[in-house]
Amino acid sequence: MGRLVGRNKNDFIERELGTGINSPPGFSDSSLGGNPVTKRKNKFDLSHFIHEGTLKDGQTLFYVSDPSKTCKINKQPNGEFKVILGKEVMTIHAFAQRCLGQDPPDHATKWIRTENGETLYEIWHNESAFEDAA
Repeated sequence: MGRLVGRNKNDFIERELGTGINSPPGFSDSSLGGNPVTKRKNKFDLSHFIHEGTLKDGQTLFYVSDPSKTCKINKQPNGEFKVILGKEVMTIHAFAQRCLGQDPPDHATKWIRTENGETLYEIWHNESAFEDAA
């Protein structure tokens, strides 16, 4: 077994299994019967909520602490959904970071809400809870 040389457990696993960026071409830990180690489970995906109909292309989103700070959901040419602030295209995280003036202290989705007051974090985790119950 190797020694821990990374910043976190996944860095260590990637070095041990060879599943990181510097892995040999064509190698993945799927050959070991697992999922890619670096892929995060249950990651917030704006596109998913658009396709599910929970959020809509063109919908206005608000910064929770100052509703005058808004962005709009917009489909990009590559099919991915991001938000627009003025003429600048950005991720939800970047919008929260811009509004806060720093990196969000918690998940960025906790700082962005819909017009009915529900945060993206609540929408995301309410759906997760529903799926877990099913």
